[in-house]
Amino acid sequence: MKTRLLYQFWLLSLGTLLFLVGCANAAGAAGVRLMWREMSVPGHVDAHYHTFSGMEERGFEAERGQELKLDYKLDIEKGALSLSIFAPDDSLLWQVHHQQDASDSMPLYLPADGDYRLRVEGVETGGGFDLTWVVD
Repeated sequence: MKTRLLYQFWLLSLGTLLFLVGCANAAGAAGVRLMWREMSVPGHVDAHYHTFSGMEERGFEAERGQELKLDYKLDIEKGALSLSIFAPDDSLLWQVHHQQDASDSMPLYLPADGDYRLRVEGVETGGGFDLTWVVD
């Protein structure tokens, strides 16, 4: 009887610990997201939030010489947003930093075959972003 209770206690403790570690890791990976609403499909992400501090990434495949066409619209009510594009070798290809509303259309010829990453980084920002990208 004592062995069974001890076993249940340790099992419950281990389960609780794993749950808490998982929650902490999930929160750390995403940063802070308050009132986050997102609509996302391949080649497009539209997000709105009260507060966002952290990183959001999307990946896409491309071949050397293809053109990436990125359209962005940033609604910045507070804080700052950065947009970055990383090559398959993790080198930074392009970056822009904004502290107020901005929109632009940006073409970029891609230097290598592989998986690219489009990153949005927020620092205590509020508002939203709308990104559309196409590889031709």
